[in-house]
Amino acid sequence: MTFQFGNVRQKFMAACSVMVLISCLSGMLSYYLFVRNNQLNYTQSNLHELESHYKTALRYQLLFQTEGRKNPEFYTQGTTAEIEKVESSIAQMDLLITQLENDEVILANRVEFKINRIWILLQQYKDTFEQLKSTYRKRGFKDYGLEGDMRGAIHPLEETRTLAEKKEVLMLRRHEKDFMLRGDLKYQDKLQKTAADLKSLVKKQHRESTYIGKVTDGIENYVAHFNKLVAIEQTIGLNQDQGLQGDIKSIFKQITPVLEEVSLVINKRSQQVKNISTIALVSSLLINLLLGVAVAFLLGTNMTRPIKLLNQAVKGILEGKKGHNDLLNQIKTKDEIGSLAKSFKKMIAQINKQMSEINEQKEELQKAFEEDNKRKWVMQGINQMHQITKKDRGSVNGICDQLLKFMIDYIDLNQGAIFIRKIANEELGVLHSHMALAACYAYNRKKFIEKEILPGEGLVGTCWQEKETIVLTDIPEDHLAITSGLGESMPRHLFLVPMVYNEQVEGIIEVASFHEMETHHMELIKEMANHLGANLASAFSREQTQKLLQNSQQQAEELKAQEEELRQNMEELEATQEEMKRVSEEKVLTIEELRKQIIRKDEKIEVLKSKLNLNTAQLLNNY
Repeated sequence: MTFQFGNVRQKFMAACSVMVLISCLSGMLSYYLFVRNNQLNYTQSNLHELESHYKTALRYQLLFQTEGRKNPEFYTQGTTAEIEKVESSIAQMDLLITQLENDEVILANRVEFKINRIWILLQQYKDTFEQLKSTYRKRGFKDYGLEGDMRGAIHPLEETRTLAEKKEVLMLRRHEKDFMLRGDLKYQDKLQKTAADLKSLVKKQHRESTYIGKVTDGIENYVAHFNKLVAIEQTIGLNQDQGLQGDIKSIFKQITPVLEEVSLVINKRSQQVKNISTIALVSSLLINLLLGVAVAFLLGTNMTRPIKLLNQAVKGILEGKKGHNDLLNQIKTKDEIGSLAKSFKKMIAQINKQMSEINEQKEELQKAFEEDNKRKWVMQGINQMHQITKKDRGSVNGICDQLLKFMIDYIDLNQGAIFIRKIANEELGVLHSHMALAACYAYNRKKFIEKEILPGEGLVGTCWQEKETIVLTDIPEDHLAITSGLGESMPRHLFLVPMVYNEQVEGIIEVASFHEMETHHMELIKEMANHLGANLASAFSREQTQKLLQNSQQQAEELKAQEEELRQNMEELEATQEEMKRVSEEKVLTIEELRKQIIRKDEKIEVLKSKLNLNTAQLLNNY
């Protein structure tokens, strides 16, 4: 028997027409059972759909809580795609419950009161979900609602003056974020304690009543907003067993067993009808089986070969073999199998195209991964530089030595040097600046070299004078020995970076390598230059302060020695004055005694004069 139909459907219809005629009697017998089973299936389908919708509502409700509530559309328009899905599921559940309440199978099995119970629980869920939406909208996210107000409340606190105050403000934000992430009330206590500490710190460090009042009011406003947010979170529920979340969970816990009970009753009744139908259908199947074998034999001759070819092509693709297009091209039939072969070829071409696109995306992701690793490498290097600087608080040369050694090892360079600016006094008091070699490494060994460079002298002097980075590649072998500050060397790639701080070049970093340095290597060296420039300026300041302190101490010691010498001179002067006073007193006494003797002598002379005059007068009288 040869079929002349163009497609598989026509072939099957012609072959099965005989079977259909024979099966009519068994079909009529099964019709009644089919109708009954169809009613049960319809009811089961509605129950399954009801279960599916309430699970969908629960799923999208959870999506709304985790993602949808973060959508700005929710706060501007009051709805999101998740909310619409939940409300659509609730509406479908309402419609299905209405249908089930009037369903003949439900009424016949006397479970309509359970359907009514599900409807009551659904109304409770609808009301609770509305409360949940309203509460979340009040709570807000980022710039909206209470969380948005909290962002505004923290801004005044970010303008605090001291580093300690800023650290406390950061701790406030940290406790806030911890509470948001974990929902643990202990962070509320920590935040309030930190707020109290910040108040005390502000009052302790400042005397401006205006500033203290402003910061204190800002803290109280921020804490008040945070407490409101905590209250709203408690209303929503800190976990799925509390608050509105707990109410919704309780509602669905009640819906599930009721729905399972109704489904169990309907499934039991459906199974009974299916058992009866099975007995009737087995008989008709045995009859049709014999006819089916005959029809299958006839159809197989026309369908087996293209199906085998298609199967071989599929296996070849799965095993990674080539030649599947040749197998598919051998299928010349114009039926569904031929159409399937053509569609399969198109699908393979599309898959190959998509695989190419996937490979391209994979390469892009690999590039992004490598860039991210480079950024991490740079950040790790910067962190280690900071650690080295913190540990080494010694001399400037010591800091330079440690950082240069780290950089050489970390970047795997061949040579490196650090020059720092030095200031010396020239003749006539004119200040003279030059770059002095502070640290030098070559081939993993420290080099002890003394070198001074003036502005514009060689590459280092040029870098200093122009305040610009210098990158040289493919350098001649003798170029380093002529213009570089590293001395004679074989590397062919040179990189110089000025250490600029406050528009002043504090030093120069010069490194050399056999291979051209990558961008992230240069970025790390530039970061080191910026970091070291600030540290050098700070170190120079510390050294200047130390020198001033030493000079002050030396002057104090000299002054103390002069004071001691002056004290000794004063003691000697006092002793001399005492001696002079004693001698003076003795001389005064001597002079006084002489004066008295002179007075006595004068008195005697006067007496003698009187006697003489008297004698003279007597003599004159006698003559």
